[in-house]
Amino acid sequence: MNYSNNYDDLMARLNAIMGMDSPEKKETERAYATYKNAFWENMRTGVPQNALKESVSSSGGYLVPDSFEERIITKLEEDNILRKVSRVIKTTRDLKIPIVLKKGGTTWVKEGELYFEDNEEFGEALISAYKLAQLTLASDELLEDSAFDLEQYILDAAVDNISSAEEEAFIKGDGIKKPLGIIHQASVGAVTSDSNIIDVDDMINLKYSLSEPYRHNAVWLVSSDVYIALSKIRHYKGHRFMDLSEDGETEMLLGQPVYVCKSLDNIALGSKSAIFGDFSHFWIGDRGRRSIKRLSEKYADSGQVGFIVSERVDAKLVVPEAVKVLQTKAE
Repeated sequence: MNYSNNYDDLMARLNAIMGMDSPEKKETERAYATYKNAFWENMRTGVPQNALKESVSSSGGYLVPDSFEERIITKLEEDNILRKVSRVIKTTRDLKIPIVLKKGGTTWVKEGELYFEDNEEFGEALISAYKLAQLTLASDELLEDSAFDLEQYILDAAVDNISSAEEEAFIKGDGIKKPLGIIHQASVGAVTSDSNIIDVDDMINLKYSLSEPYRHNAVWLVSSDVYIALSKIRHYKGHRFMDLSEDGETEMLLGQPVYVCKSLDNIALGSKSAIFGDFSHFWIGDRGRRSIKRLSEKYADSGQVGFIVSERVDAKLVVPEAVKVLQTKAE
């Protein structure tokens, strides 16, 4: 008996049943490969192709191929700390999320006595979409060079700036043409005892201003100078107050991970330079996919081509009590 042939036949049948080798899947893969090739050929030469017609974005550019979208998301998560610790969702429209403004009360009652009525009060958080765009230029000579990796060039040149702009808006955006920053949505959990120094006591006060259910998964976001100040503090035995996690890769403060956030303000009168909370309740909404628009004519007189990478995004703290901010004493 030829077991090898039987096995091959069985696997072929299973793959066909599961769709792994189905004609539909193969056709989808071919269509994707065609679109990806047409997309980057158009970005390089400016010659439109039929394969792109169905993926025009609302901004007039073309939706990026799935593989490039995944590379953008990965790089954004690496560069923007909020994307690393928060909940990121895909949206197709404005999303209204109920939030609890006031929790119902609990009381002891006698047998037969009416229950105490203290209903919860709800508000609403709206995750909308704000447009963020980055212009990147490339010379005609670069585009004509077959060895030039245009995909990597746009990824490095554009996404670095997009991630920085995102993080700044997610932290302290004013809500005008951009998301409202988390420091404007979260309440102040503690105020430092000194206007020029942040010490261990301040961080302890901030940690325990957060309700116990949220402390378990909470992390610290601190500015560079707060991190430096805390790094210099030693126990009486000479050990650093901040320590490494068991895997040796993450800084820990009072048992919780610490991340340096370049968008937080340095220590100054009234500044907010440290945040502590469970950021799974901070939702980042990505509206659809990113797109790239090629500007063939605008920079032609300087021998360059422009590429505008754009996205639509918003962010909201859907449970206000899940995150607290440390504010430096104002005087």
